[in-house]
Amino acid sequence: LINAGGLEYLIEVGVGSPSQIFNLTMDTGSADFWVTSTACPTTMCPHTRFNSAKSTSFKASTTKLDIEYGTGTAKGVYGTDIVTVGSLSLKSQVIGLVSDTASILVESDVHRSNGILGLGFPDLSTKTGEKPGHFVMNLYQEKLISDPVFSVFLNSQFVYGKSGEIFLGGLDTTRHDPKDLKYAPVVSYDFSSYYIAPNLGSNATKPGTYLYWAVPGQGFETSTGYKTPKSALQPYILDTGTTLTYVPAAVAKGIVMSVTANAKTTTYDEFNGVYRVSCSLYKKKGTTVSFLVSSSVSTVSTTPITVTIPVSELVIPMDDELTPETAQSCMFGIAPSPPGLDLTTADTWILGEAVLRSIYSVYDLKENRIGFAKL
Repeated sequence: LINAGGLEYLIEVGVGSPSQIFNLTMDTGSADFWVTSTACPTTMCPHTRFNSAKSTSFKASTTKLDIEYGTGTAKGVYGTDIVTVGSLSLKSQVIGLVSDTASILVESDVHRSNGILGLGFPDLSTKTGEKPGHFVMNLYQEKLISDPVFSVFLNSQFVYGKSGEIFLGGLDTTRHDPKDLKYAPVVSYDFSSYYIAPNLGSNATKPGTYLYWAVPGQGFETSTGYKTPKSALQPYILDTGTTLTYVPAAVAKGIVMSVTANAKTTTYDEFNGVYRVSCSLYKKKGTTVSFLVSSSVSTVSTTPITVTIPVSELVIPMDDELTPETAQSCMFGIAPSPPGLDLTTADTWILGEAVLRSIYSVYDLKENRIGFAKL
């Protein structure tokens, strides 16, 4: 995985015959696989674009693609083609060919995203009719990997370039302590009413559909004394496609004020929707923020899985500097959920890269569970 300036993580993928190479954003928070196509003007898609006419294995369809993300949109059509990652090649993967996009493709100095590899559950896809199969499940069904599992190691936000890893078909035991690996069930969602509701607590036994890589969260705590007033289950969505971590506004404020000891330099930036903090906060060794995860969708756990993040990984430069050490302006990696980001009836908790960098995470499509391990 390529760390593109601390903003996103890219995976090199070949599409077509012969392969046309793309860097795609690895995104567990969405479920569509798309690349920019030659139908997209260079003013909108300035990087590599897929030319379907040059692929002997491409099969067109008339099904429209129209996706709205937390930030930005993508429009085009679906098709199928050979997709290659590393030494693995899928003969017939549903892909989107995007001809119109806004506010998604980030241009960094060196690494450029040409699309998205969505690794969320298939029912999260916006495709009408039959949903595309999950890329990893497709690899498993074609007997290219031994288990329908993928594992992610992101590395520190300040280790740029080829620094992370996605392991297809299992786990890389060199990246974590196998004895420390703990699993939590994926939360399903109820569609029976107009609203999408998580099946948690008293609703845990309701029939449901898997959408997000969400686990039963039961609270948070900081090493400086701030913690959940009362434990109650909420879905925590693990999203490798989101730079920041988003939580309810009161929680975001409570956490940042706790770890900065209510410093005058801690201010809310309404325009950017983030808290500005002193860049020197990264020096506070031993100061941490933890998110607590239950091993049950029914009840809070007396021994929850603890996902702990050093504050040094939560201080993000807002200027052109690469590290807080040289930056003049910094933001905190945990921010209030923006208005309009209400994904379900539950409060929005999205554990983005700012949290996921500090753990080794395992996504198991066979058992519908997520594994957490310390690095």
